[in-house]
Amino acid sequence: MSLPDVSRAVGFLDENNLVQVRKERTGRYSVTVVRASEEGRAEFHRLLKSLRKYGAGSN
Repeated sequence: MSLPDVSRAVGFLDENNLVQVRKERTGRYSVTVVRASEEGRAEFHRLLKSLRKYGAGSN
């Protein structure tokens, strides 16, 4: 994925409260930290449950 694609995806997830985004400075560089929110983790587990229902990830 290109950097603009990643940025759009993270923006979408942030707008929908599925991730938490934090900007930090490490020396002279800026770092963006993206972490799944509680709501994001719950949604991820619901998605996995749905996928397993149809046989995905059952190996």
